[in-house]
Formats: sequence, structure tokens, C-alpha cells
Amino acid sequence: MYFTTYNRDMGEITMEPAYHGIEEETVTRLPSKAFDEFLKALDRPVPQTARDLIGMEPDWL
Repeated sequence: MYFTTYNRDMGEITMEPAYHGIEEETVTRLPSKAFDEFLKALDRPVPQTARDLIGMEPDWL
């Protein structure tokens, strides 16, 4: 029982910094004004230049 508890506790201790680092590198936090602008941009139609870019066939294929 002691060994199992020790392993679980050590796993939590060593993984917490890893999870924090992953969150720090992958989560983007925006101020509320910037987030509101982002939401408005999602509601607008996609510009033609962006649609053209999405539809392009890459040269490397």
C-alpha cells in the first residue's frame, strides 16, 4: 500500500510542472476586448483572399 501511494504522489509531483509547461505553451489568453474582437471576426464571412489561399494546391505535393 505504501509503495502504491508513494508512486502516485511522486507521479503527481513530477507531472504538475510538465502540465503547467504544456498549458503555458499551448493556451493563448486574451484580454476581454481582444476576445470580443476575435468572436466578431469569427462571425464575419471569410475574405476572398483567404478562400483562395485555402483552395490552393501546394507546390510540394
